[in-house]
Amino acid sequence: LEGIKRGRFYSSRGPIIRNVEIKNGVVRVSSSPVVTINFVCDPARGKQICAPYGDTLTQGEYVLRGPETYVRVECIDSFGRAAWSNPFRLLDGDRS
Repeated sequence: LEGIKRGRFYSSRGPIIRNVEIKNGVVRVSSSPVVTINFVCDPARGKQICAPYGDTLTQGEYVLRGPETYVRVECIDSFGRAAWSNPFRLLDGDRS
């Protein structure tokens, strides 16, 4: 319950998000094997990483560009099932 109160949880229909870290202006995620990792940000920024055909990913990273106020992570497996984090509010200290 403490994790829920603090917003430190994620939702999933299959994939596992093992870790999300924001350090030195880089958002890093590690997960169970997935085919796509999306970093969803505002304003209309972000990044999509796709595994080569027939392969999977277990990690990805996104370098913050500056104007983002939040970032959330989506991990999608080969069956189309997704796991997604809550949005992380970005503070000035996250960029350095």
